[in-house]
Amino acid sequence: MEYLEIADEHRTVTKSSISQARDTKLSLSNGVGAFLPIVFDNLDYIDCDRVKSHPIIVSTVDDLDYQYPVRECTYYTDEYVYVDEHGSELRTLPHWFGEGFYTKYVDTSNFINFDTESLGTRNKETLQGGLHYTTAIDTLE
Repeated sequence: MEYLEIADEHRTVTKSSISQARDTKLSLSNGVGAFLPIVFDNLDYIDCDRVKSHPIIVSTVDDLDYQYPVRECTYYTDEYVYVDEHGSELRTLPHWFGEGFYTKYVDTSNFINFDTESLGTRNKETLQGGLHYTTAIDTLE
């Protein structure tokens, strides 16, 4: 029976899941620092109503082909077109104050609206955040 001998020093490597496919996996860069591994499905068996398969990651070394998860966060920003209204307008006096009109200064911003929506743009941005994982340098064979 094989076993690992006790060690006094830490024999582990801590990495980020964003760069997990950089060194040993055949991968493509997405241009912003993340590496996407080349993955294909390996057929396990075909059952009566479903196909069972598992992903295989193409690698240059013989290691555990496990893809650690990458956290994704999507957020939206909205930019609307609006018009500034500056000036004065003539309004009717409240009924308890009597009859007549008065001039009120107006300083507002109004959105430009259609029947069902406002004029503007919605931007969608998806960010990826790597999760830390630790692998051992010495493994059982």
